[in-house]
Amino acid sequence: MREPTNSAAERTATAAAGPAAHDANPFEVFDVDYPPDAATAARAYQKYVQRGRVDGHDVQDWFEARQELKNGMEETMNAVLGLYEKGTR
Repeated sequence: MREPTNSAAERTATAAAGPAAHDANPFEVFDVDYPPDAATAARAYQKYVQRGRVDGHDVQDWFEARQELKNGMEETMNAVLGLYEKGTR
């Protein structure tokens, strides 16, 4: 009989080690939906209103809003991780 390539002991050791904070995207590690659709919709609506309620830019507003929020959330998470790493040294 052939030995499995990934034994239970190997999986346990790998899971126990966990990802290094500086190597992993925290949103992927914790499977966070970022940014939430409600936040994206609110920001896209702000962009629509700021433009004078001109129709026809809804998809562009959505993607821009999502990117803006994603960038802001990643900056915040990086700052938090930086403080954590600083405190664990």
